[in-house]
Amino acid sequence: MRPPKRPAKPRDLGASKDRHGGGEISHEQVRKARQDAAPTAALSPEEAQRIADSVTGKWQGNKPAAPSRSGRTDDSAGSTESATSAKSAHSGQSPAEPVEAPNAPAASPPLRERLALQKRLRGLTSRVSLKRERRPRRRSTTELSERRLEKQSERRRLILKRVGVLGGGVFLVLTLVWVLFFSSILGLQKDDITVSGLNDQEAVTEAEVIAVVGEWEGSPTLRLPESTIESSLTESFPLIETANVNGQAPHGANVTLTLREPIACLLEDGECVAIDAHGARIPVPEETADALPRLTLDKGQDAAGEAAMSMIEVLDALPAGTRERVESIEVSDTLQMTLKLNGGAEVTWGRAEDNDFKAEVLTVLLEQEADSYDVSVPSAPVTG
Repeated sequence: MRPPKRPAKPRDLGASKDRHGGGEISHEQVRKARQDAAPTAALSPEEAQRIADSVTGKWQGNKPAAPSRSGRTDDSAGSTESATSAKSAHSGQSPAEPVEAPNAPAASPPLRERLALQKRLRGLTSRVSLKRERRPRRRSTTELSERRLEKQSERRRLILKRVGVLGGGVFLVLTLVWVLFFSSILGLQKDDITVSGLNDQEAVTEAEVIAVVGEWEGSPTLRLPESTIESSLTESFPLIETANVNGQAPHGANVTLTLREPIACLLEDGECVAIDAHGARIPVPEETADALPRLTLDKGQDAAGEAAMSMIEVLDALPAGTRERVESIEVSDTLQMTLKLNGGAEVTWGRAEDNDFKAEVLTVLLEQEADSYDVSVPSAPVTG
C-alpha cells in the first residue's frame, strides 16, 4: 500500500508580505515605491513610465541584478563573480561552468517583474489622485463672496415673500370687513323685509311697518341700528307694544311685533277711547271700542291717575269670559268700584285689593242668577 502523502508545512502567517501580479515584494520596496509615487498632483503616463524605468533599471539583459542590503549593485556583483571564479579554480573546476546552489529559486523573468512594478505604481498613483479628488477643495475668496451674496439675496426674497403673504392676508381681511359692515353690497332692501305679529287687526298694516323700516334701506344688514328702528316703530304706532328687529344677510330683516290688547273703553268728553292693561290709549275701530267695558271717572279724576289704574287692574284680573259680560265700571271718590254687567246686574267690588281671589269667587257666583253680587269681602260673598 502506498503511504499517505505528508502534508506540506504551512506558510508563516505572521510574516506580512504584499503580493501583486504573482511576485513578492518586501515592505521596504513598497515603502520606497510609495514615497516615490506620492506626487502633489496626478502623474502623467510619461512620468509614471519614467519612475517605473528608474526603479526597474537594475535589470540588465536577461539576468536581474538584485541589490544587496549594503547598497552595492554592479561592483559587488563583479567582485562576487571574481570570488566565484577563484573558488572554482582552487577546487579544480572550470570557471566557465556556473555553479548552482542547491535549492536555489529560479530567477524571475525581468519582463514579468517590470510589468508587476508598473502595475503597482499605477495603482499607487491612482489612489493618490483619488485622495486628492476627495480632499475638500478650498474655496477662494471670490467664491465665498458670491455664495454670501447669494444667501443674502435668498434671505431678502424670503422676507419679501413673507411680507407679501402677510400684507395680502391683511388686505383680504380688511376688504371682507368693509364688505360685511360698511358697504352697501349687503345692504337692506325693502323687498326682503318680513313682518310678523300683526294678527287680524286693521289699525296697523304690514305695508306701514315696512315703510318705517325701509328708511334704513341700503344699510349693511349686519350693522342695522335695531334699537333705533324698534323705538321708531313703537312711537309711530301706539298699538305696537314691543318690536324686535333682526337683520338677515344678505339683504333682509325680520320684524316681530307685539300689539297692545285693549281691555276697556275710557269715556272722555263723550268719546270712548280704548286702553290696555297699562292705561295706554289705543286707536281701534269704533265698533271694537263699543264692545269694550266702559270706564267712568268722576269729575276731577285723571285718566292716568289712581282711579283709572285701579279699574284697569280689576279688568286685567278677570277671566276673558267674565270680562266680556262687564258693561262698565264706576269709581267713587274713595276708590270703591262697582261693575255693571250685561242684563242689569251689579257687582260690588270694593277697593282694588285681592283682585285675583275676587275674580275667582265672582266666576263661581255668576253661575247663579242674581241681581247683585258682593265680593268686597271675598271670603264671605253675598248675592241678592
